[in-house]
Amino acid sequence: MLLEIEALNLSLREGGRALLRGINLSLQEGDSLTVLGMSGSGKTMLCNALLQTLNDAVFCMEGAIRFCGRDLCALRERDRLALYGGEIVYIPQNPMTAFDPSMRLGRYMAQVLRLHENLRRSEAKQRVLDALAEAGLPECARVYASYPHQLSGGMLQRVLFAMALMARPKLVVADEPTTALDARLRTAVVASLASLKRRGAAVFMTTHDFRSAVQLGGTASVLQAGELAETGEVRALLKHPEHPYTVRLVAAARLEANQ
Repeated sequence: MLLEIEALNLSLREGGRALLRGINLSLQEGDSLTVLGMSGSGKTMLCNALLQTLNDAVFCMEGAIRFCGRDLCALRERDRLALYGGEIVYIPQNPMTAFDPSMRLGRYMAQVLRLHENLRRSEAKQRVLDALAEAGLPECARVYASYPHQLSGGMLQRVLFAMALMARPKLVVADEPTTALDARLRTAVVASLASLKRRGAAVFMTTHDFRSAVQLGGTASVLQAGELAETGEVRALLKHPEHPYTVRLVAAARLEANQ
């Protein structure tokens, strides 16, 4: 099993308020798992737990998160830095937060690549340009030389997918990657995730949008107020939701599709 989350509990140290309770999820190589839920359901907290970005002074976490059999919670800082951005790639909700605003995109991407692979500068630059072209970005040389603020959110999202292609990861974690995108861009973003899956990467996506989950396929788990309501093949959940919360999510998706 590529990814295993077992009996995960997350709470605030001050006051003890529970944020996630009894989360059990698993994901095999080359498969996809979509965590569905409305805002405030705990999706981003689950991603942060998986990515090990939570502040231990603020949050208390119990349970196990294993990647290729390794306990992510027990990794040394050096090993964590080697893993994330290489075998595990993160696509955030706001693509602007993924880049250094003071660096040109191409230089930043090449620097990240060279952290994980022993490449000469010229080799890293060519890998970046090849990935930008593979991600369908026009004028790759211009994108390479651009600063993040010079590109639209949709373009930056595609640059993130180019980074994922470049890294050749085993796992892609995408937290609400279609938020605030129009229908065309939303479809394109999920298509890019599906392309990564076809290349052998497993995809862990969170979203409030059932349509994006159906497009990606695979398994879906519905998260309500920090607890899993139900899990199943995504199209089966869409056709025959059992939990009342899932029924509401499906109704919202159908209403939006008819507008």
